[in-house]
Amino acid sequence: MVSGTISAFRRGPVLTTRLSYSRNFGSYKQPYAQVVHQLSTLVAAQWPFWSGMALTTTLSLDRGELLPDALGDI
Repeated sequence: MVSGTISAFRRGPVLTTRLSYSRNFGSYKQPYAQVVHQLSTLVAAQWPFWSGMALTTTLSLDRGELLPDALGDI
């Protein structure tokens, strides 16, 4: 499942959200013993400030058994 939104405010930032949830079964030749779950999220805020330039801040999170848990920002 993948989902996302983009929202703009009159005098504020443009917000972007992305969400991905997966149930992983392995491959046909090498199936996993149990279903492996993974959740990935991203939230970004972008503030326009001068002549087409913008400041962007991003926060992301990965949780589950497929990839290592991680939290990141830019």
